[in-house]
Amino acid sequence: LRNRMRFAPLIRLGLKRIDRLEFAKQAHVYRTRWDKNEATFFGINEDWIVVTTNKELLKKTIDLQFLNEEPEPLPKTLAGEAAFKGMDARMGADHLARAFLDTNRLIEVTGDNLGIPEEISDPVLGLFLGGVVELIGHGDFAGFTLDYSDKKLRFRAGIDVGPEDISEEYGLFFSGGDGVGVGLPPKVPGYIGGVSLCRSFGDWYQKREDAVRVALIPGVESFDGDVGDLLMGKAGGDDGLLGNNVMFLSAHADDAGIDGNGIKLPGFAFVVDLANPNDADESLVRLFRAALVDLEKNNDLPGNAWNNGTEKHQGITITYASREVAEGEVQMIPASARYKNWFIVSSSRQLCRGIIDQLSSRGVTVLKGEDLALDLRFDELSRFFAVNQRQYEAELVRSGRPVEQAKVDYQNIEKFLKGMKYLRCSSSASSGTFEFSLEGEFK
Repeated sequence: LRNRMRFAPLIRLGLKRIDRLEFAKQAHVYRTRWDKNEATFFGINEDWIVVTTNKELLKKTIDLQFLNEEPEPLPKTLAGEAAFKGMDARMGADHLARAFLDTNRLIEVTGDNLGIPEEISDPVLGLFLGGVVELIGHGDFAGFTLDYSDKKLRFRAGIDVGPEDISEEYGLFFSGGDGVGVGLPPKVPGYIGGVSLCRSFGDWYQKREDAVRVALIPGVESFDGDVGDLLMGKAGGDDGLLGNNVMFLSAHADDAGIDGNGIKLPGFAFVVDLANPNDADESLVRLFRAALVDLEKNNDLPGNAWNNGTEKHQGITITYASREVAEGEVQMIPASARYKNWFIVSSSRQLCRGIIDQLSSRGVTVLKGEDLALDLRFDELSRFFAVNQRQYEAELVRSGRPVEQAKVDYQNIEKFLKGMKYLRCSSSASSGTFEFSLEGEFK
C-alpha cells in the first residue's frame, strides 16, 4: 500500500486505468495517455508486471499467468550457456528481481546495435552515451538487478564487455584504467544536483575526425575553432587546458536570471580540472568571454550587453559580468574564477562564491573506479518547483491542459518530488565489464 501511495502521483500523470471489469480479478490494467494507436499497456498484479505494445497480447499474457497446466520441459535453456552463467554469477543471486538480455540473439532480430540509432545527434548526450551504445552491441549478455525496500531502491545493469573490446574511437569515451576516478561536484548551499565525468577529453577532441567518421557525435564539430582548441588542444599541436575531470552542478541562486516564461532559474556551473593551471589564466579570460557570447545568444541579449567587474573572495579573483535591468527584474551575474587546478564558469556569482568556499574547505571528493556520477536532491528540486509553481501551471495550460487539470498535474508532480529524498547514479568500465548503478531513497 505504501508503495502504491508513493508512485500513484507518477502513474496518474502518464497512465490511464482501463477495462476495470474485464481484468478485475486478475490485475490492474493501464495504458499510456497519449495516442491509443501507439500506446503501451501495463498489467500489474501483486506478483508480476506485464508490459506489451497491444491490448490483445496483454490479455493473452495475463491469461497465461493463471493457467494450471504443467508446462512442457524445454529441450534447451539459457541456463546451460557459458556466457549466461558468467553474467548470472556477476550480477549475483540475492536480489528482489533479475533480468537478462541476450544481446546476440536480439541483434539478429533488430539489426546492428539493437535498433539503437547509430547517430547521437546531441553532442552532450553523445559524450555521455556514445561508448555505452557501442558496448551493448559487442556483448553476449546484459544483466539487470532490482532491489527495493521501504526506504531504498537500487537498480544495477552490467554488460559482459569492456573498453578494450571496442574500437579506439569509442574507447575514448571511457576513463580507461585502474586508480582513476571521477570528482564529485561541490555540495554548495542550495545544491540541487550535478553530474561529473572522467574522460580523456584531449584525446577525444583531437581524434574527432575519427569520431565523426563513425557518426558517434555529429555535433562534435560545434567544438571547433578557438574555444575547442583552447580547451582540448590542437591536433598535432599544443595540449589544451582541460584535464580529465569535468563537473556540472546546479543550485539555488538569486542572481541567475529568469527564462522567457518567467521561471526563476537556479544557478548552473561548469567546473573543469586544468591540465596546466599555472599557465592558464590569460586563456581562461578568453574562455569566459566566449561563454558570455553564448549567454547573449541563448537569452536574446544585444551584443556587448555586459558590464565587466572583478572582486576578491577568499583571496581568489572572481571575474564577473552584469547588465542593466528594469526595476524588479531578476539580475543575471555570470562569473568565473580559478581555484588551484579548478576553473569555474557559472551563470551566478553567488554560486561561484559558494563553489570556492567548498573547494577551499573540503576539496574535491573522488569516487575511485567510476567514470560517471550523477546525483539529485529532491528537497531542493521540490523547492525550485514551489518557487515557480504559477509559471509551471501556466506552461501546462499552454501545452493544452484545462486550468483545473494543470493544477492537478502540478500537484501530482509535487507529491512525487516530496516523496523522494535523493537519487544517485554512477558507471564504471574496466577489463571485460561495464556497470551502471542507480540508487534512490524515499522519505
